[in-house]
Amino acid sequence: MTDDDIQLIHSPLTQTYSADGHTLQIEIYRGAGSLWILEVVDERGTSTVWDEQFETDTAALAAAFLAIEEEGVHHFVTTAQREADEAERGLTQAARPRAPGATPDILAPLSDEELDALDGILLDQDNDEGMTLDMLDGFLHALALGPETVPPSRWLPKVWGQGDGAMLPPVVDLDEANHLLGLVMRHFNSIVLGLEQEPPVLDPLWPIIPFDAGEFEDAEMWAYGFIEAVKPLFPEGVRHRWRPVLESLGDTK
Repeated sequence: MTDDDIQLIHSPLTQTYSADGHTLQIEIYRGAGSLWILEVVDERGTSTVWDEQFETDTAALAAAFLAIEEEGVHHFVTTAQREADEAERGLTQAARPRAPGATPDILAPLSDEELDALDGILLDQDNDEGMTLDMLDGFLHALALGPETVPPSRWLPKVWGQGDGAMLPPVVDLDEANHLLGLVMRHFNSIVLGLEQEPPVLDPLWPIIPFDAGEFEDAEMWAYGFIEAVKPLFPEGVRHRWRPVLESLGDTK
């Protein structure tokens, strides 16, 4: 049987992760009836595949975030490249499953229907500490623009107002967990990709309220979310590095 004969199932949690000048593609996939495989691919196409397989794709994604947070992106890339070079010279030999390219929809912006769904999910939370959609959008823009890379394991609990550090609010089942995480990470990925364009694409989400005399753009909660990302997640000593970011934002409007 060839690789082409193997039907791979891709998780909706497959996504990109950019930090320290590198972009990694987190691939999560499985064959029919098998456990989830975790693979991380760098810009050169060099992959690192976990020996461990996972019962859920959420567990696989958490393992990827944890490894990137503990090792750092640069170490992650250089180690994978060194092992690949050794394998090419015949010093090591390993047969590893290789996933095809990422599903394009994983990097696509949320549709209007999906944004409405995410808005409803955020509003329906029992926790008053959770974010609204416009607050979340400002929060994610700050993370994407920031001078420091913050792993999702640190900021996802704040999205849902989870004081216990949980990455997701209470959910009914695994499908709901995957759906929630997929919506948030896809929206974050679309912001990152927009800012990487030349010139950068900045398309913030906040309510536009019509009046007889015109329209009023209510960006208060968006700005609150932006500041929430800056204030608690970065040490006081590096906040001055945000000044150019905030000034550039002022020039865009």
